[in-house]
Amino acid sequence: MPVQVTDAESKILMLLWEQSPMTMTQITNALKDITGWDKHAVISLLKRMLKKGSIRMDDVKPAKLYYPLVSREEAQLDQTQTFLGKIFEGKPVRMMSAMVQSGQLSVDEIDEIMQMLSKAREELTNDEDNC
Repeated sequence: MPVQVTDAESKILMLLWEQSPMTMTQITNALKDITGWDKHAVISLLKRMLKKGSIRMDDVKPAKLYYPLVSREEAQLDQTQTFLGKIFEGKPVRMMSAMVQSGQLSVDEIDEIMQMLSKAREELTNDEDNC
């Protein structure tokens, strides 16, 4: 079952995906200017994340070390599904339509999306032919 990741938790996970393990002090120092969190806020988030199973901790001396248990890809998929459900009624085509209408996509991004969609269509067609 995927782990629900909050916006605050995602900030910690991003750090851990880039560099782990990290101590609570390292996490606090890395996020202090961005978030304004003190060590107590970080400790609370780390405890919550441990309980949810999105990170693990090794209790080594002199400091506890934190590692991600959720991959970037798992978190992205979970957040995308949550976002699609809340904002676009679970319909990816509505999200793509909004992105196209807002002019947020570059030519390279459109080409990349077209290639992904073409590959997905080919895989679905092959799966249907094998049934």
